[in-house]
Amino acid sequence: MGNYKTDHGFEIKHRSSDPSNPIEGEIWYNTTSQTLKLAPLIGAMSSGGNYPIAVYSLAGAGTQTAALGTGGLSPGTNPTNTAATYDGSSWTAITNSPGSKSSFFGSGTQTAAIFALGSPYPFAESYTWNGSAWADGPDVNTERTGCQGGGTTTAAVIYGGEAPSPSGFPGAKTEEFDGSSWSHVEDTPAKTSMHGACGTQTAGFVAGGQPNPSTSERSMFYDGTNYSSGPNLPDGYQLGDGMWGTQTAAMAARAYVYGPPNTETNHILEYDGTSWSRLSTTCAQTIAAGACGKFGTTNAGVVFGGQPPHSNATEEWTRSATVRTVDTST
Repeated sequence: MGNYKTDHGFEIKHRSSDPSNPIEGEIWYNTTSQTLKLAPLIGAMSSGGNYPIAVYSLAGAGTQTAALGTGGLSPGTNPTNTAATYDGSSWTAITNSPGSKSSFFGSGTQTAAIFALGSPYPFAESYTWNGSAWADGPDVNTERTGCQGGGTTTAAVIYGGEAPSPSGFPGAKTEEFDGSSWSHVEDTPAKTSMHGACGTQTAGFVAGGQPNPSTSERSMFYDGTNYSSGPNLPDGYQLGDGMWGTQTAAMAARAYVYGPPNTETNHILEYDGTSWSRLSTTCAQTIAAGACGKFGTTNAGVVFGGQPPHSNATEEWTRSATVRTVDTST
């Protein structure tokens, strides 16, 4: 998406009425109202259609207007395999997924999604959705939960995660999927779980997590072979499945501050390609991000589910060019 400065320079046009679809950064003089106007990008969260059940620690794939969610823990911490699709306004239940999982990996699109790992046993299984049916996939090599990643059904990547109970220690394993099998590749620079992740198999982005506050502030890039350090988050966060975007433009919502004190928040974080910032805009729900599904771009995303308590709430993040009048009285 372009912006007005790039396309037109600093030219200020005279218009008798405001444009119906202003371009980001556009400036014009309205000759009818005799006012100077501009169109900055303004972002806000709004309520979407409720997920079919109250649930947390689930996984998702897709976009704001074509999404897929499945799994998680329902009230009473019971694992569920409920699955549903979202069209930007409402959810529709689909065939239940093969596994009743929580704290697991999900990525892809509404019609080509991949899910893997999580708890309870069997911890290493994977499965895919093709828009009409589920299919079992090959087991991941290292069992773990609380892991995230990115990519597609033919080129996926999973970072870190923690060993199944009773040990529960965060690990550093990275595994890639080529459409037929999983393989170990370069370990993450630090052991981590409950981190956020987005991007592709060759342009991945990992941020936040545990086991300690210093780890939960860091971010790192993955190019398909090696890792490199990214900028720190504004605080120590467990982002979980509440992060979405790309390696150069990412968002995270409902971030959980990894203590002390451990605190669920309604924070919205943004990475602009250079640094992370905490936006003044917030979510309506104060729910741990590690407990919600995610997908989208920095201009259009959605989060759903979460805890505490168990929630079926859906919130949509939308940012668009919004007309503002410039005060020229001083």
